[in-house]
Amino acid sequence: MILTVYNEKLHNKTLREEGRAEGLREGRREGREKALRKINDLNNHLLEDGRMDDLKRSLKDNAFQEALLKEYGLDADDSDPDDLFL
Repeated sequence: MILTVYNEKLHNKTLREEGRAEGLREGRREGREKALRKINDLNNHLLEDGRMDDLKRSLKDNAFQEALLKEYGLDADDSDPDDLFL
């Protein structure tokens, strides 16, 4: 028969580390989704406005893409107001 000693501090530390890692994964996933939505929204705006040259340039020039995001009001943090209550 094998007996192990329960270490409450180690157990709590492990739980915190696992929770932190899970939170980071979730936050990164949400961040990627928001970024993709912003870029897709920008691309749709550019297509609707007939700005094909700007669309092509934004694919290669990050600074230009950022400027276009600002121009279309897509650069702001689009936090969900419901997130305030989590």
